[in-house]
Amino acid sequence: MKLKKLRLRNFRRYADEVIEFEDGVIGIVGLNGTGKSTIIEGIGYAIYGSQPSLTRTGKDDVKRSNAPDGESWGVELWFEIQGYEFHLIRMTKGAFNKFKPDVRLLRNGTDFVKGDKDVRLEMFNLLQMDYRAFSSSVFCQQSEVDMLSSLQPAERKRMVLGMLKIGHVDEAIKVLRQDIRDYKQQVKALESVIGDTGGAIEKELEETEDKIKEGEKELNSVNSRKDEAEKKAKDVDSVQVELLNSRRELDKERRVMEEAHAKHERGRGIRELISGIEDDIEKEEELIIEEDNDAPKKLKELNKEKEELSSSLVRAQYAHDTAMERMSGIEELDAVCPTCEQKISEAHKEVVKESCRQERNKANEEISEITAGLTDIDAEIEKLKKKVDIISENEKYRMSVERNRKTLEQKKKELEALGADDFSPEAKSRIETELIRVDTQLSSNDKELHRVRKDISSINDELVSVQSNLSSLKSKQEMLGERLEKFNADKDKLNDVGEKVKLHNMTDKALADFRMHLIGKVRPMLAMFTSQLVREMTNGRYQKVDIDENYDIRMYDHGVPYPLKRFSGGEQAVVNLALRLALSRMIAVQRNTDGLGFIILDEVFGSADSQRREMIMETLSGLKSLYSQIICITHIDSVVEMFPNAVVVETDGPLSHVRTC
Repeated sequence: MKLKKLRLRNFRRYADEVIEFEDGVIGIVGLNGTGKSTIIEGIGYAIYGSQPSLTRTGKDDVKRSNAPDGESWGVELWFEIQGYEFHLIRMTKGAFNKFKPDVRLLRNGTDFVKGDKDVRLEMFNLLQMDYRAFSSSVFCQQSEVDMLSSLQPAERKRMVLGMLKIGHVDEAIKVLRQDIRDYKQQVKALESVIGDTGGAIEKELEETEDKIKEGEKELNSVNSRKDEAEKKAKDVDSVQVELLNSRRELDKERRVMEEAHAKHERGRGIRELISGIEDDIEKEEELIIEEDNDAPKKLKELNKEKEELSSSLVRAQYAHDTAMERMSGIEELDAVCPTCEQKISEAHKEVVKESCRQERNKANEEISEITAGLTDIDAEIEKLKKKVDIISENEKYRMSVERNRKTLEQKKKELEALGADDFSPEAKSRIETELIRVDTQLSSNDKELHRVRKDISSINDELVSVQSNLSSLKSKQEMLGERLEKFNADKDKLNDVGEKVKLHNMTDKALADFRMHLIGKVRPMLAMFTSQLVREMTNGRYQKVDIDENYDIRMYDHGVPYPLKRFSGGEQAVVNLALRLALSRMIAVQRNTDGLGFIILDEVFGSADSQRREMIMETLSGLKSLYSQIICITHIDSVVEMFPNAVVVETDGPLSHVRTC
């Protein structure tokens, strides 16, 4: 398991902080009380939920005390296992004591598991560790490292066996021996209650079984009558189903015939309409008479000619009126000519008058001629107007004929779309007659079905009574059987408990032997893992660590074992740390895993001086081949620069913040 990123949202002292975990040695540095351990607690909380934390003893509320109502709180953890990218969300939402947990495990960005119970189970399957095994194998406190080195061998042995849960075997032995005592008491109790009551129980049971046989015969008789009635009902119901099917088929035929009749009526109406339209077209075509297509043009020309003659008539009348005025004017002229100032003679006056009369007569002739021409034109105009009216009337008839032809074409298409006329009056009459017959049969059959079902109901009441009596007898039979069974069971139990006492005594001896066997295997394996770690941490300088039967520790130098006190403080620290890490590996082996790939070391520097701190850092660097991530918690801020990756925890009032160095 490789940690990638952790988000703390309104968690303990954190409002909303994200911590990213790189590979290698990672330092979490901050003064005491700033929230360093809360980061580690957040990892455990994400995986296992509300458990006593890795660094605390209680289960106090993790929600930040000053978090606003309505804001969510909890943690999110990103990690990698077996090539999969996981995102574990353990948040709580809500306010005013109405909370809704949001617990999800995403794999490669897709929801994988939901719900607290299922997520915990999946994490157990992934890690193969419960919470206690996880905390023991991952989290190494300096106090444990110091204790392993400072304890007397016997105390060191008890501590190692306790961390490896070998004490569970002692608990098993204790429980087993208590069971042996309990079984012996049961033997005494069973012997006191078992008496010779089996014969009376067997006799009463036999009598009850005889009554049950008689009840079962009666039950069979009633069931037989019920079967006959139900068969009759089934037959009647079958006929009813057939009649209903026939009724549905007839309904379908009737609907089809009704649709055919409606289509027939629509077709008849369309045909009548087509006939009427064809008659209208014929009549209108007869009304169209021969026409003069040039009439409008001729009428226009005559109207123009009339206008010209009318103008000529006006001019002729004007000439006439002018001649008449001149004649009247001659009579009134004085004796002297106004033009030549000569005296006008009567003869000259007569000449002038004659001239005026000629002009008048000429004008009259023109007027007569023009008037005659206008009369002829008016007559011709009237004729042409009639011809134009004929053209207009013909156009109306043609348009009406065209509309009727379009309507006729549309109706013919509608008639064609209707298709063949499938309506048959005889078929319609047959269907209606058949419907009446089927409805009559349905009514008669329904009455018969009602009568049969009433008989079945009466038989069911009788059946309930017989079954009730039989049930009481069987209950009594069961009770007597249970009493007899209990009597026999008590006898068998007495024998079984005696056998269990013997078996438990054998198991007690086997567990005691197994305990000694485990204790014998733990020490060599712990020495082997410790030696491997020391070789890694010292670059092969020291090859072997030995733990004797008394749990005294010796380290080999050039093939010779020496007590730890012979070595320097830094070398002793390497051995002590290797011993604690070896215990973590053994816990992982107990769970059939290779470990989690990371380790958390709390206050590993202790009170070491600067030179020893450098040695410890070199030692930690030697663990890279065993752990991809080594997380060190320390309150010593001067070691920040020593870490390749460091997370510095600082406070701002009630809040904690992190920054990466």
